[in-house]
Amino acid sequence: VPVSQKDGKGLNLGVDFQDGQNVGEIDLYFGCRYRDHDWLYQDEMLQFEKDGVLANLSTAFSREGAEKTYVQTKLKENGDRVRSMVLDQKASIYVCGDGNAMAKDVQKALVDILSESYDGDDKLAQAEAQLNAMK
Repeated sequence: VPVSQKDGKGLNLGVDFQDGQNVGEIDLYFGCRYRDHDWLYQDEMLQFEKDGVLANLSTAFSREGAEKTYVQTKLKENGDRVRSMVLDQKASIYVCGDGNAMAKDVQKALVDILSESYDGDDKLAQAEAQLNAMK
């Protein structure tokens, strides 16, 4: 679940968890430019991870380090888990942030990840249909 500084609504997952809603495992993918300046809700996210609300917290800081790291980079690094969560565990995916570039790049990464589960020349189309069916 990528969350931008513009929309923290995805962080309601902690409230759902605390209210006893059965949500299964939760992986949170968060991206921003700089950890020290842009990472809103950092304390809450780290606490969710510590408390076991989050199974995994994966962060991407695009302006730190020699190589830019984005949410879609982290998704691909965890492709096997993401694919299993979507196809086997029927996970939901929430994307919050810049709809012009980031959301499209995340969707492309998810299509690439899911396409590895399909055969044939149309595996990208099958993966895209899977994502569209989730909307």
